[in-house]
Amino acid sequence: MIPLVLVVPTLEDWWIVVQEQNSNCFYKVLIDKNGISPNIKKDCEGPPSSVLVHYSSSSCFSPNGKIYTYLSRSDGLYVFDFDRCTGKLQNRRNIRITEIQDSLFLGYGVSISQWSFFI
Repeated sequence: MIPLVLVVPTLEDWWIVVQEQNSNCFYKVLIDKNGISPNIKKDCEGPPSSVLVHYSSSSCFSPNGKIYTYLSRSDGLYVFDFDRCTGKLQNRRNIRITEIQDSLFLGYGVSISQWSFFI
């Protein structure tokens, strides 16, 4: 999966988030004015993802940085709460989307509205 980057509230720091393949684990690293933090954070929540091919998935942060979403053909939509200060992913929710699972069409994605209200 392509790493996803989020600016934290100071506007000087950045989180890079990468999901481990075939897993429920995400790795996060903070980049600040001093460089890349040696403290890589790992969150694992819920059952493992069944995604076998990560190029067929999509993810994004909400504009306010409080929500992280991940969409895959095999598992549907995952929604997490994200703490921009600590990098913690929590409160995982899963919404199954049978239209994606049953489709041969691979063109799909996920985005969140400007005010972070709609997915």
